[in-house]
Amino acid sequence: MTVVADRGYDAAALRREIETLQSRAEILSRKSNNVQHSVSKSIYRKRHLVENAFQRMKRMRRTGTRYDQLAETFSAALTLSFIIDWVLC
Repeated sequence: MTVVADRGYDAAALRREIETLQSRAEILSRKSNNVQHSVSKSIYRKRHLVENAFQRMKRMRRTGTRYDQLAETFSAALTLSFIIDWVLC
């Protein structure tokens, strides 16, 4: 499994935790960090697609503020949000 995150998650403790779970960390190093880690650009570009999906989901007020109390209702609203986005795009 690969964990992809932005520079805000660049911490040695988090990287060690990911390694103990037998996963690989694809996290950009902070510019001020002394140790610069390499990142696969093809994998890191896919993070952008996920970020855009969350941004489109939050455009719908119901899913952005989570008015629903039940997880099932929220999941249905989230699914409907993505279906509407898929049909309109």
